[in-house]
Amino acid sequence: MNHKELCSCLKLDSYDVEISFSSPKTDIIGFFQERNIPFDISADGKMALKSRILLLDITFLIFLEFDGEKIISVAMLPDRALEGKALYSRFSAIQKAIKKELGSPDNGLLESLMNCLVPDGRSSRWRREGVTVKHFLRDRFGMEEIIYIEPCE
Repeated sequence: MNHKELCSCLKLDSYDVEISFSSPKTDIIGFFQERNIPFDISADGKMALKSRILLLDITFLIFLEFDGEKIISVAMLPDRALEGKALYSRFSAIQKAIKKELGSPDNGLLESLMNCLVPDGRSSRWRREGVTVKHFLRDRFGMEEIIYIEPCE
């Protein structure tokens, strides 16, 4: 994956395919069906699937949210919950993979300081070529690690 790909599409390493952020929902459904890529659609229209991404040996739960036919967000969570040092180690590995694609995050001084002081609340943000990418930890029902992409126009 290269910088251009992460800003315009999501590469699903498990299937060696890419999903363009500009593809309509019906095209994505047809694409998945043609290639026998398993996915689910929830009652509220979100699409869910599993795949490795960012050339990492980690399987992610991937959720595509639509407004009509248009992708408005992509949320990706590692499919295995971790705690403590194992969680921080995985966060660092994923952070390194994102930095390889997008360069240094656009965090301000306060965010950078908070990342050092509150390890359970780490977050990074990138704004590149029409997308915002966030990578963060949060404690909801246990610790969660999330990569969140919002394509913009």
